[in-house]
Amino acid sequence: MYEDGTNVQAGAKFLLETRVISDLYVPADSKAPADWEERWARLRARFEKLSDECRPLECVLVQIHAPEYARDSIDPQAVIRCFEGEPKRLSGLSREQSFLLSPEGEYLAGEFAIRDASGVPMCDRVGHPYAYHLGLRRDFYLYPAPMNVGESRVLPGPQLMDCVHDATGLLVQLPATAAVSLWRNWQSGFSLGLLSHENLWFDAIFELAWQRHFGHPLHADRYSLGGASIKLTGDGLFPRLPGGIPFPGLESVPAQGGFPMAYYSKLTDVVRASVAAIDEILERGRSNVNNSQRRFSVALSFPGERRGFVEQVASVLANHFGRERVLYDKYHEAEFAQPNLDTHLQHLYHDESDLIVVFLCAEYNEKEWCGLEWRAIRDLIKKRQSSRIMLLRFDNAEVPGLFSTDGYAPIGQRSPQEIVELIQKRVQLPVSDLGVPRDSESSQSGADLEQFEAQWRQAVARFDEINPLKAKGYTGYRESAFFPTHFQADRFSLEQLRTAAERASVNFTGWPFLVNAPQLPGTTYAIEDGLETLIEHHVNDERLDFWQFRQSGFFCQRVLMWEEFHQRQKNARLAMHIDSLARYAAHAIDCLTRLYDHLLSDVDEVEFRLRVLGAENRQLETFDSRDLWGPYVCKIPQVTFRRVMPLSEWKRGLVDHASNATQEIFHRFNWRQPGNFRKTIEAALKRQF
Repeated sequence: MYEDGTNVQAGAKFLLETRVISDLYVPADSKAPADWEERWARLRARFEKLSDECRPLECVLVQIHAPEYARDSIDPQAVIRCFEGEPKRLSGLSREQSFLLSPEGEYLAGEFAIRDASGVPMCDRVGHPYAYHLGLRRDFYLYPAPMNVGESRVLPGPQLMDCVHDATGLLVQLPATAAVSLWRNWQSGFSLGLLSHENLWFDAIFELAWQRHFGHPLHADRYSLGGASIKLTGDGLFPRLPGGIPFPGLESVPAQGGFPMAYYSKLTDVVRASVAAIDEILERGRSNVNNSQRRFSVALSFPGERRGFVEQVASVLANHFGRERVLYDKYHEAEFAQPNLDTHLQHLYHDESDLIVVFLCAEYNEKEWCGLEWRAIRDLIKKRQSSRIMLLRFDNAEVPGLFSTDGYAPIGQRSPQEIVELIQKRVQLPVSDLGVPRDSESSQSGADLEQFEAQWRQAVARFDEINPLKAKGYTGYRESAFFPTHFQADRFSLEQLRTAAERASVNFTGWPFLVNAPQLPGTTYAIEDGLETLIEHHVNDERLDFWQFRQSGFFCQRVLMWEEFHQRQKNARLAMHIDSLARYAAHAIDCLTRLYDHLLSDVDEVEFRLRVLGAENRQLETFDSRDLWGPYVCKIPQVTFRRVMPLSEWKRGLVDHASNATQEIFHRFNWRQPGNFRKTIEAALKRQF
């Protein structure tokens, strides 16, 4: 592994051979005025107004690395889908290429040779590669997103660039911790004098989008440019080609040491992304205000076998809080090189840490140092200071002193970035919401999840048993399930379920997502531990609605795709209507928020899953004049979207969450850039019968 953008091993000490930079902006030195939040809030309202009144603009970032030895093979137009006029090109941040020097000022040797602009390897007289740091320059391309049928809004004009210019002015007046978090790849700073002042906002949006996980309202991936388009890995300025996987066309990508010589990234609605970016900036700025008298914001307790994962968590936390505020051994090596380290560490964990994050696993029990830290943690539990402890699990190994009632978050398939987001949310919770975990507040355990999934399997088996259309062999269903993260079999009474179902039965389309019709006696009936509905209805086609709502809070709904009957009548191939999927996602999440509105508190976490069944060989269709530039066909039997978040988050970001679910489902149909379905979703939630 190499240091980001270099040909030297990760961890190597070096200096950059660069000239003095004028007008240098260093994130750690940033200072904010007293009313910084109000200024951003006013700007957010302006972007929001533009989003409502104007058509979306797509934005593509192209980053080209220096030396540009393969410049002729890199054509930004290959990834720009502009069908109206010419894309607007703007310049972004840049960084000079540089030789690397040792701390004594001598030229370092590299692990491999970097090619110069002519393609010649840069080596000394005896053929040793020079250590080198790649440079970069960025361009942004703005152009109208493809127009939806019936679109009548105008394109954003000068108002957008006015907002962008004002955002750039506010960017250099952020609280230092928020600035460090945003510009984590530019910690040494950048020149404000070398770029067009109004364009820094575009750099900031993409920097934030690369830090967010898939499914977040602000997210973008990076792909190689030149040769094949391959998704890149890594969090730095210079992401890498994936290793160990023989992607088709990989050999055609111009690259050095795994770093492609150019890459691109895309936002399908730069105005909407600006709104999400401002929300992110405000959240980071507020959460970084440190009122604690303790030395560390977060302390990490883990066994050495898990260092690879934990180190990535620590790195992101350090960008957020600063290294000095994160208790991670490698950040304090000089301090830890002392006798009596055992008692010193126990003091730091017990007395000097706001939140202790414990990475539990089988190895944790076996390590002497973990045992010392665990003694300090157990004493905090004894003293009723459990609000300062967050438990994470790699596995279900027993840990002395923990009981089944102690809440934890499973790491499972979560990425380090997702774990950081959980930690950040925990840091932001007021102490009154923590303390000794209550049932409704505890994180989901593996046992809880298994109980809910067992109820889901029972619901599916029940549907198969009573399905009146089973003999017809329909395979295409849209299905959703949601449930709280803590399982209690008799959590709600039947009367509470009936009241909640009535509240959640909203008729957006002429037929509610959750059918609970008093005019159809007997359609909703009690089962052993909840309510159930099955309705077969015929208008111009065959439809089937089924749902179950259990006293545990588990809800499952399944509907036969109307496309099944439609395509069978025409003897056509399996298909799924893109707008119907977007509307289904919107109505499902709307149902979730209404169903649990008076059953759960806003801080309770709710898991949501959306499935497309019978997806294999099914093709996406518009069933109108729109061209998808496909075909987009699924190659797996079913597609699933899954998210867990507090009920308040589901309510606050309903449209964004439905849009993310729709896009993720479409990605499994091999539609890599499905665009933005916000308008379809917003329209689906406005009309009510």
